Amino acid sequence: MKVACICILLCVPYHLHAFQQPEYLVQQWGLEHGLPQSTVRCITQTPDGYIWVGTWNGLARFDGVKFTIFNSRNTPVLTVSNIMSLFTDSRGRMWVGMDSGGLAYVEDGNFSRMDSTMGFSATRILSINEDRDGRVWFATEIGIFVFNGERFQHFTQEDGLIRTYANQVKPLSDGSMYLGFVGDGSRVRLDGNTLSVVETFRVGGYQIAIDSADVYWYSIPGQGFIRRQKGQEKIHSRMTDEKIRETYTVRHGEQWLVTASDIRIFSGAGVEDLVFEGITTVFEDREGLIWMGQERGGLIRLREKRVQVLSSQNGFPFERVTSGMQDRSGNVWIATWDNGLFRSTDSSLTSYLRVPLPDTVLTVNTLHEGKDGTIYAGTWGDGLFAIRHLRPKKIIGDVLTEFHSIISVVEDNRGDLWVGTAHDGVIQFKDGNEIVWNTDTGLSSNRINSILVARNGDMWITASANGVNRISNGVLTVYKKGSGLNDNMAAPLYEDEDGAIWIGTNRGLNRWADGAFHYVTADQGLGDEQIGQIMEDDIGHFWIGAIRGIYRVSKQELNAAAEGTIPTVRYFSFGKEDGMLSEETGGGGTPRSWKTSDGRLWFTSKGVVIVDPKTATDNTVPPNVILEDVWVENQPRPLATSIILQPGETKIEFRYTGTNFTAPSKIRFSHFLEGFDEEWNDVGNQRTVRYTNLAPGSYRLMVKAQNSAGVWSLQDATMDILVLPPFYATWWFRTLVILGLLSLVFVLYWRRISILKLEQKRQQEFSLRLIEEQESERQRIAHELHDSLGQNLLVLKNQVLLAEQEHEQVFLQDMSSLISQSLQEVRSISHNLRPHQLDQLGISKAIRALAKTVSQSVGIPIETEIDDIDSLLNANEDISLFRILQEGLNNIIKHAAATSASIHIKKTSRLVTVTIQDNGKGMDLTDMQSKEDFGHGFGLSGMRERCRLFGWTFQIESQPNQGTVVSIHLPIKEKVL
Repeated sequence: MKVACICILLCVPYHLHAFQQPEYLVQQWGLEHGLPQSTVRCITQTPDGYIWVGTWNGLARFDGVKFTIFNSRNTPVLTVSNIMSLFTDSRGRMWVGMDSGGLAYVEDGNFSRMDSTMGFSATRILSINEDRDGRVWFATEIGIFVFNGERFQHFTQEDGLIRTYANQVKPLSDGSMYLGFVGDGSRVRLDGNTLSVVETFRVGGYQIAIDSADVYWYSIPGQGFIRRQKGQEKIHSRMTDEKIRETYTVRHGEQWLVTASDIRIFSGAGVEDLVFEGITTVFEDREGLIWMGQERGGLIRLREKRVQVLSSQNGFPFERVTSGMQDRSGNVWIATWDNGLFRSTDSSLTSYLRVPLPDTVLTVNTLHEGKDGTIYAGTWGDGLFAIRHLRPKKIIGDVLTEFHSIISVVEDNRGDLWVGTAHDGVIQFKDGNEIVWNTDTGLSSNRINSILVARNGDMWITASANGVNRISNGVLTVYKKGSGLNDNMAAPLYEDEDGAIWIGTNRGLNRWADGAFHYVTADQGLGDEQIGQIMEDDIGHFWIGAIRGIYRVSKQELNAAAEGTIPTVRYFSFGKEDGMLSEETGGGGTPRSWKTSDGRLWFTSKGVVIVDPKTATDNTVPPNVILEDVWVENQPRPLATSIILQPGETKIEFRYTGTNFTAPSKIRFSHFLEGFDEEWNDVGNQRTVRYTNLAPGSYRLMVKAQNSAGVWSLQDATMDILVLPPFYATWWFRTLVILGLLSLVFVLYWRRISILKLEQKRQQEFSLRLIEEQESERQRIAHELHDSLGQNLLVLKNQVLLAEQEHEQVFLQDMSSLISQSLQEVRSISHNLRPHQLDQLGISKAIRALAKTVSQSVGIPIETEIDDIDSLLNANEDISLFRILQEGLNNIIKHAAATSASIHIKKTSRLVTVTIQDNGKGMDLTDMQSKEDFGHGFGLSGMRERCRLFGWTFQIESQPNQGTVVSIHLPIKEKVL
């Protein structure tokens, strides 16, 4: 290896920068953030987690993100808007004391007012507190009021108080109460209705503090800060000249002394001074955060910093940091983009000097300490320097020039130096030679991001936007998306204690173990996928620098998620709310993060961010999740445990919040609509959810919240939703429709069955009558044959015998007459069985002949008007029509008692209409079941059945004494040629 040595002797003194880290992060809210007025008088926290702030212009409810205002304009119970005191009792009830407005309280979200009906008559309430027995005490302008849960007791000077105007009430552990007055204080006991004063002593200010050991802390002008216990006072004389306005016990027993210009904090570590003017009240919430009110300054939150930042904003000579490291001597080296290189000068690592590089060298990208203690510093455009005893030497070789831009430098297990460049790949210095690894030799890219030497000797190289390279025993293997890696944009490399190689990409973490890649991405709950830094602390956690902050994740959970044995990982995040100047980490060089010997972790960001894993405790307080508003069709609805959507209401929106003030902007929400959603929806910090076009039915909305440490809310916020269907979709309407349909089906079925039964009955009756008629006809024919033809033939036989015996001519004549008569009777019987006119004359003339014969035989005139319908009907239809007319005339003769009748037959192109009419006695059709039910006689029913058989229409019209009309309609069928 050829080395060009350039000695740089600078006569510039070292620049030391002392640093004192402030303990608190300060955040302030005023009118511009939604506070109703800039002077905050009192603060409390309710069990749901809200911070409540009393001002001269109303109450403000705060969830860490927004204020909700309650005052005399929107809350009638608050008769005035100037709030003097707030207190939350053990029942969760928040008491609101007003200035000249009396007393109100909030319970279960509802405001109520106390007045004279309950025994309360004061108008100005200056202090509220609760004793050991749960009684609530009120310091007012007219004495002390005590509420026992049902009524108030009132105590004044007449009851033993040293003054009537009281300004403070505070409980003691033995059940007694401290009552504060201007300049004096008393300890009292209340037994039943009797108030007894135990002791009285002089105090200063309006508010004194009493700690858990019943020690009083207060001030007396000219004497100083006083600690009083069991009647004995101890004076802190160094506070003699300070006028202490108020005293508070907060933060695990620390004494906070509020003066006109600052706050003095007394703790075991000494006295700390916070510069704040006009502080009116101090309050510690359940997360250990300090809230303060300020005259015309609004609301202030103090939060202990969880990170330490070194930057130009607090006196350090660097802000755009690219890389850093700690050498074996314990010094920390910090490389910058625009201000050169720095090294610490003391063991506290809070003072730094500039390393004397050439004045032109402003950007140092990478740092590495070799086995011999040499510090290698790679620059952007100014090559590589080797530094020993703060004396830099530039390294120049056959390939490596003095103008190279260096991104990464490492020394492998054999002592070879590997130099990653911005444009020319990797240069390996081996045994005095330079070996180039670039795209010509198989490297995936010439632009290098980082190089890692694994403990087994493998070299890992990430290349810009082009995957990961592994050189093992001289063999180069490239891993890209599709060949093992999940994303080609890879940057940081880290080998853990187990030998697994972790690679940060733009899509999360890749783990190489046992010859295979596994991934942990946003799908497994990783808070940010664009990874820039990876480190491991000494207590089992991975620390990941990403584009939106620093994340701490359990190494055990990371491995389990990578192997698929758990679905998600939990993380603890750090950002601006923890003291970082910018949440984006990076640096651009290597290493971008490092661990110092004291276990602290250093990250490049805006300046350098330092985290102590031992003190960076989780926020273990679970957030509360609260449904705040519900809107239906863009209109607000009152909050309740359930809501009903009427038919036509299709849009519902819920607005919810979470109360966790350590990092309120990092609260994550998930919601689930039971009956609609298939799984929980992780919506990040979104605080609204809207549903449209919910089908009729019952639903339940559930919302849960997760704080910045991954701690979930203990109880979901829920609301039941009932979506009513339109009337036509209601169960009762559907039931009625179904019952109606069933009833209709039943009626139709019953009617059909009835018709079938009636039809069956008619068929049976018709068949029975037909059989009876046939039998009757056979009997008639038999009688006629027996009585007439049979007798004639018998007589003829006898006469023939006589004629043979006597040879007489008379017998032969009688025989001829009998034979003629018998022939006539045979013709008559034959005509009745089958009219010969049908065959000889046709249907039209047969009908005329029938009418003429009947008319002549019975003496009734029968008018005929008959169109020629021959050949329109077939033989069966002809005989059926003839029999119908024959039966109709027979009915007229037998039953009608008519004096005249008529037969009319008319034809059209499609229809033959036959009408039989008489002027007889008629009949009452209303007594019959229908116009088609013609009683029990065979005549009319036979006519109807014959018509039905051929598809003819049969109708009858009749009224008593007005005759009868029978109409038959015969459709003319087209003949097939």
